[in-house]
Amino acid sequence: MLIPNHHENLAVLHVNTLPARSYYVPAAVPLTDVVNARDDSDRVQSLNGTWRMRFGTSIRGLDDAFIAADGGPGFEPTVVPGAWQHNGYDVHQYTNVRYPIPLDPPFVPWDNPCAAYTLDFEHVGRVDLPRTYLLFDGVDSCFHVWLNGHYIGYSQVTHATSEFDVTDFLRNGSNHLAVLVLKWCDGTYLEDQDKFRTSGIIRDVYLLDRPEKVLFDYFTTTAIRTEFTCA
Repeated sequence: MLIPNHHENLAVLHVNTLPARSYYVPAAVPLTDVVNARDDSDRVQSLNGTWRMRFGTSIRGLDDAFIAADGGPGFEPTVVPGAWQHNGYDVHQYTNVRYPIPLDPPFVPWDNPCAAYTLDFEHVGRVDLPRTYLLFDGVDSCFHVWLNGHYIGYSQVTHATSEFDVTDFLRNGSNHLAVLVLKWCDGTYLEDQDKFRTSGIIRDVYLLDRPEKVLFDYFTTTAIRTEFTCA
């Protein structure tokens, strides 16, 4: 399988993602718990659950047929979100001050473990919510994503949300989502820390249906007295 070499390019952090914004849950009705009941919003469709996955020690042995179809032999059910090491693939690796790979930034080993994920899901469009966004709350270490055979984009930064506008590629009805996750990228050098290294789609995946015009971002400012006595 051939992919752009974004994961070793310091000039590429994201492709086709929306600008980073404040976290919030849009909803047309009041939510009793906006922190723990995000899926109760009429604007949110969770894509968490049982996906299909194929693990590989390198993308060289991976067929790109999964982009447009189920993927065929070698794909097994897996739970998203979840690290593939917790599901019997690859090995757990603990690092403290040492890097998990040979020190040669921005390059990573040629044999870079990876996983291809697929999900077939239904989506019902709404006239009052014509735009749809696909969000990944955390993927380690980087990933490419396709929807219905169309390339959507690329992103890294493991513990940050990646948001894509998929309005032009989402169907009203059956849809096929494909994701390729690489274990290592140039960001691995920056994210090295005292922890067990785990990989895959490790946080929530969901869709946001939104009106054409929305409040996209917000911020708060604090006024501080010059003598710093109060704020």
